[in-house]
Amino acid sequence: MRERLRMRRVKDFRHSLSRTRRTRRRLLPRVSGMRLAHVVPNGITLVAVCSGVLGLLFGLQGSWGIAVVAVLVAVACDSLDGRMARVLGGASHFGAELDSLSDMLAFGLCPVMIVYLWGMEAAGIYGVMGVLVFVVCCMLRLARFNVTPSAGDMAGKMGLVWSNYFQGVPSTMAGFLVLLPVVFDLAWEEGDVMSLHEFMPFVLVLWCLILGFFMVSSFPVFTFKSVRVSRGVVLYAMAAGVPLMIATLVSSPWYFLLFLQLFSLFVLPVSVYGFLKLRRAVEALRDEEEGEGENIVSLQGGKERGKFRGSQGQ
Repeated sequence: MRERLRMRRVKDFRHSLSRTRRTRRRLLPRVSGMRLAHVVPNGITLVAVCSGVLGLLFGLQGSWGIAVVAVLVAVACDSLDGRMARVLGGASHFGAELDSLSDMLAFGLCPVMIVYLWGMEAAGIYGVMGVLVFVVCCMLRLARFNVTPSAGDMAGKMGLVWSNYFQGVPSTMAGFLVLLPVVFDLAWEEGDVMSLHEFMPFVLVLWCLILGFFMVSSFPVFTFKSVRVSRGVVLYAMAAGVPLMIATLVSSPWYFLLFLQLFSLFVLPVSVYGFLKLRRAVEALRDEEEGEGENIVSLQGGKERGKFRGSQGQ
């Protein structure tokens, strides 16, 4: 009997102790804040901003090579933050707005200012106009991207066509391409590119105006998001391509960057050709479906007229 009473007291004591712990746990304030899945992509975006600003600061000091590398780091971070957000499930409206502001600063202002300090100052007011046009076009392109519905929300088959393309040259790509003359000068081992001709500053102004126009235009640019590669090809490409890429980047970094920029230029006409070909196929399919719909309607109308005439004959 005593043993039963002792066991009951122990059981009651444990029950009361568990209730006390539960009550204390509830009384503790809950810590609210951003999840790690949101912090990591936004942190990468901030690294891109800081890298672009550092590139501008190095450009003010005349360290053109370090300035180009800083912008390249910003390009890499910009291509990584969105993927990290999708992988971690941390995509948010705050992250999207932060990414737009980062693109405006890191690719809309810093690269063109580096080019201006490098060789456009001699163009005078035309150099200032080139910088302003590039910055304004980048801002308009980002604003249009933020308010334009995604390709999945577009009605009809044209949404499927635009799902593989950007509308206009992306700001990241434009900020990378505007540095093409600077990279070419760094890869030029025989002398200064600016000394080739006295009109080179005006050529740089024209280059900035062309890229600004392509940013605000409806120029289709392939996204490479829907490209599928077999696993066997990926393994061979990683085994042979990654060491070759690292060796080229270490031995001849400016030639490697120049190759990437020329490849980006090559993608533009290829994107237009693929887009026009895909659009023609979609339009032909749509015309074929409309023709089949008209034939079905005409056949149904003929059957109804036949039934009406038969009822009149009766």
